[in-house]
Amino acid sequence: MKEFISLAAVGDVCLAGLQGDALDKVIPILRDHDIRFGNLEGPVSDRGKAREKLVAIRTEVGAMATIKKAGFDVMSFANNHCTDFGADAFLHTLQLMDEHGIAYVGAGRHISEAMRPIFIEKQGCRIAFLAYASFYDTGISEATETQPGLVPVRIHLQWNPPEIKALGHDRFLQQLMGSISSNITTSIDELDLCNMITSIKQAKEQSDILLVSHHWGTSQQHMPMEYQNILAHHTIDAGADIVIGHHPHVLQGMEIYKGKVICYSRGNFVFGVKVPFFVDATKDTVIVTCLIKNRQIKSVYLQPVAADQYKNPTLLTSGTLPFEKISTLVCKLSASLGTVLRPVEDKIWILDERSVKES
Repeated sequence: MKEFISLAAVGDVCLAGLQGDALDKVIPILRDHDIRFGNLEGPVSDRGKAREKLVAIRTEVGAMATIKKAGFDVMSFANNHCTDFGADAFLHTLQLMDEHGIAYVGAGRHISEAMRPIFIEKQGCRIAFLAYASFYDTGISEATETQPGLVPVRIHLQWNPPEIKALGHDRFLQQLMGSISSNITTSIDELDLCNMITSIKQAKEQSDILLVSHHWGTSQQHMPMEYQNILAHHTIDAGADIVIGHHPHVLQGMEIYKGKVICYSRGNFVFGVKVPFFVDATKDTVIVTCLIKNRQIKSVYLQPVAADQYKNPTLLTSGTLPFEKISTLVCKLSASLGTVLRPVEDKIWILDERSVKES
C-alpha cells in the first residue's frame, strides 16, 4: 500500500480543435496520482446551437475519450460555458461522461443531481467533491427541479458612483473611468450561501476529505476579487479541506486559511479555443497535488505546466526560464495573500514537504 494518497487538481480543460494526443505529454504525471480532478470548460457534444455571446465553446465528441485516457476521475461542469450550446449539448456532455466513467459535480439534469457530492474511496479514506459557479450566464445556466444546469452562488454587483467635481469634460471622463473598478462592491446572495454551507456540512459529515471547487472571479486578472476571499473562507469554515478555483484563465495566488489551502485560480490546463483577447499568461498553469495520509491532507505542492506551440500542456522543469517565470509569479501572488511558498527542485510547496516527513 502506498504511504500517501495523491490527488491532482488541474485548471480549465477545453480540448476544442486539438488532437487526441493533446494530453499525452502530461499523462505520465497525471497517471502517477491516485485521483485526478479538473474543470470541463464547455460542452463536449455535436448537438445544439450556439448561444449569442462573445465566446461560445463546444468541443468535439471524441475529446471525452482523450479526457478519459488522461485518467480524470471527477470533473466540475459548473462554469459559464456549460450551456453555450443549449440544453441538448449540456445533457449530451453528461451522457458522455457517464459512458466514459467520469463523475461530474456542480451540474446535473436537475438541481438535486447538480448539488449532490461525488465520493471516491481510496485506502479506507473517503474523499468528497462539490462544485459551484459564481460566474455564469445568469437566468440560463442555473439548474432547477425541472431544468438542467449548474449550482449557483450568485454574486450581486453594485457600482457606487463617486462624487465627481466639475473639472471639465475630459477630466470628468478620466475620473469617472478610473473610479469604475474601485467603486464596485459585491455581495454574496444569502440564500445561495446558506444552501452552499448546508451542502458542504452534509458532505463533510459523510467524508474524510472534502474538495470544493468554485468558478469565480474576473477573466485574466491575477488578483482575486474581495468576494472570492470571503466565499473561500466561508467554504473552509463550513468544512472544506481544500478550495480549488477557476475561471480567470490565469494564475492567482495560493492562501493558507486555518491550515487549509485555497487555490484561487490555476489558469488554463489545456485550452484549444482561439480567443483573440487572451494574453500570453493564459498559457501558464500549475498542477496542484494533495498528499493525503491518515485521512488528512498532509501536504500540497504545485508543478508548473505551460502550453507548447500546439497548445498541448507540457510539464516544466526547474532551472528553465518558463518554470522560473511561473514560480516567481505564483510566489509573488501568494505572498500578497500572506502565504509563503517554498520552491524545491521541480515542486513549489504550499504546505511544506517537511510537514509530511514529520507526520
